[in-house]
Amino acid sequence: HVPPLRADMAAAERYFYLHLAASGKPTQRVWNRAKVVFLHGWMQSHECWIDTATAIRDKYGHESLLLDFYGHGRSPYPRNFEDLTPELLITQLRDVIEEVGWQDQPLVFAAISLGASVALRYAEIFPQQASRFVLVAPSGSKERIPTLAVASRYLSNPIVRMARTLKNFGLKLLMHTWPTFRMLAHLNLIRTTPDYRVCQQLKYLDGTMLTVFLGRLDMIHTAQESKWKSVGRREGNIVVVKPYHVHASMCINPESFKLSEISIAWHEEEEENRKNPNAAAAAAAASKLLPRAKL
Repeated sequence: HVPPLRADMAAAERYFYLHLAASGKPTQRVWNRAKVVFLHGWMQSHECWIDTATAIRDKYGHESLLLDFYGHGRSPYPRNFEDLTPELLITQLRDVIEEVGWQDQPLVFAAISLGASVALRYAEIFPQQASRFVLVAPSGSKERIPTLAVASRYLSNPIVRMARTLKNFGLKLLMHTWPTFRMLAHLNLIRTTPDYRVCQQLKYLDGTMLTVFLGRLDMIHTAQESKWKSVGRREGNIVVVKPYHVHASMCINPESFKLSEISIAWHEEEEENRKNPNAAAAAAAASKLLPRAKL
């Protein structure tokens, strides 16, 4: 169950989203058109996905929904820094999906970093809606080594606890100076990084098509290639590891990896192709055709 947005937030703190209608004349014939939800990463906005969303609309005729999370892009911050949490972003995601009338539709989730955790947790609550995932440098995994995300978690928790104590002692005005408020809100958001309380078994993804791009040099959310090959459709997944990429270079412009050209990442192939027993081989071939973007 996802609680609705509080009445005060829904009225006074309206967030930003962009709904791209389906193209009437796509350049490529598609068996069934998809509805795609694009989710950005921490400290990003919907603009990181605009090239991909426009490309799949013009090429396949897919309908797209791009969202700015609270505290990001054109969306406002909540009134209290403690309110900016992954749970709030999941509630926000459900709210915008209901607003555009997609709550009963199968959806494709394209997500970067933090956005991947929001999408995965949403899919755990509404598994019937998750038809496909396109993930770039995804969060949501436990880390086996001390990454920068793990360090951020250990640093942010005591700072947020101290801020709450100072607030309780009457220093609320200090907490609400704009630079301090923004810093505390974002630190509060990453208190559960790198996994953001995502269920690690991912059983709800069984049979779901996953296209995952990982950076070999990513020291924030490491390239856990074996994990992403063992969930969803398993041998049917597309998992690409970019050997010379760090987290930032993965997230800045995901369309640099030509995501829009991987048709099976966005929709089912035509009936005769879906029955092809060599689908896994086709997926592997598609990943090998991708150019390697350089830093």
